[in-house]
Amino acid sequence: MNSVFEKGSTVFNAIEKAWIVAGRPESFSIKIIDEGKRGIFGFWGRDAIISISYKPRKIIEKQKTSREYKKTVFNKKTEVSKKQYQNLNTKNIEKPDSKPARSVKPQSFGWDKDLSSEILFDFENSIKIMNIKVPFDSNINKKILNINFQKNIFDSKDDEKSFFISLSYLLMHILKKKHKKKFDNFHVIINSPLTKNDANK
Repeated sequence: MNSVFEKGSTVFNAIEKAWIVAGRPESFSIKIIDEGKRGIFGFWGRDAIISISYKPRKIIEKQKTSREYKKTVFNKKTEVSKKQYQNLNTKNIEKPDSKPARSVKPQSFGWDKDLSSEILFDFENSIKIMNIKVPFDSNINKKILNINFQKNIFDSKDDEKSFFISLSYLLMHILKKKHKKKFDNFHVIINSPLTKNDANK
């Protein structure tokens, strides 16, 4: 048996890389060494690490005895432990010529529940890092996600506006990077009592 160790941004990504490096064997076993960790804003994460064990092609060709063997892509003894990888099959493995799988597409009518939850999660982590402990609420109006602090962050209105614009830009940039989408006309607008009157003009 030969083994290939590979790492990737996700377990599946690492499996796919290892499978290609191994010469796309028809039967192999997978062992997850490290599931990796998703970082904040795409930083401070940890790659997933896996190994696959497989028989070289020459040995496999000698062992072929039936058509059923050709249909088997993954060995039944795969050591994948997580539920999300239990149904892994040949349809999940993309050929090198095909385009890589894309993340969830935003719905054309505006922010959906998953996207808004994702960006609010990043927003909460951002203000925690900056030690901002001001409560906030949010609402959605089609392609506009409004985030409203209940108290002012700065004493100066100009400082507050500049900070909110920068933070909104950062959040949208992170979302575009994660999903590799443009999110045309999608906006995050952050306000506080100090800047809300300007936003309503």
